[in-house]
Amino acid sequence: MSVERAWQQASAAGVDEPTAERICDSHGAALFSLAHFVLLDRADAQRAVVSVIADVCIERDVARDEVGMRRRLAYLIFVRCLASRATVASLTAERAESPNPGGRGSARAMMASLGSLAGQQRASIALVRFGGFSYRDVAILLDLPAGEVARLLATGLRELAWAGSASPGGGEQDGRGRD
Repeated sequence: MSVERAWQQASAAGVDEPTAERICDSHGAALFSLAHFVLLDRADAQRAVVSVIADVCIERDVARDEVGMRRRLAYLIFVRCLASRATVASLTAERAESPNPGGRGSARAMMASLGSLAGQQRASIALVRFGGFSYRDVAILLDLPAGEVARLLATGLRELAWAGSASPGGGEQDGRGRD
């Protein structure tokens, strides 16, 4: 189903459109990033975000504070992603194929780099960075010891930093400084 079709169905189901627009403006990019990091598929990520925002608006389950809302939406996105068959394969794979292995040094490249991390590392980083969760919260969500999540975060972030600095645009590989 396309994103447009999902919004049409949501509108027909009684979504409060001003609330949905406010949520999209405030949280849409972070929610999409979270879903994309977990699912590794743009279209599936878009559908997950539209579906969760529509559900929240239909149920009038809108938190008053932005931090609470971000965490609630991130949790719902993560649960929706876990329900996806694609997520099971993505999170249990030792390494995922990077969707853009050559282009690093930008936000898009960081997203591509995340595709090369093991599934639980990706989920941990995405939940902390885009969901606003602590490593202890992530440990509960992933059913892992808190120390293991801390290790996943540290090694994953180290790998991302190395990938960004060891490629064109990310550092000084040829020995010349930037002018």
